[in-house]
Amino acid sequence: MKPNEREDLAQAYVNAWQAVKQEKIKVTVEPYGWFDRSQSVGCGQVMTRRVRAAELLRGLAVLTARLAKGN
Repeated sequence: MKPNEREDLAQAYVNAWQAVKQEKIKVTVEPYGWFDRSQSVGCGQVMTRRVRAAELLRGLAVLTARLAKGN
């Protein structure tokens, strides 16, 4: 995956997440095919998970399906 495609995937995931959940999330492109996915978990704490593109794509599919159904 090219660097600009990785950035596009990260931004698409963020946009879908915010549209469905109305919560902030941050996805940072990291080296060697990794992405850091950070979200607030309350009381000012942030949970960060390191994921691969495949996990973001699966999540994007779920989020856009929810958008299509109006959830």
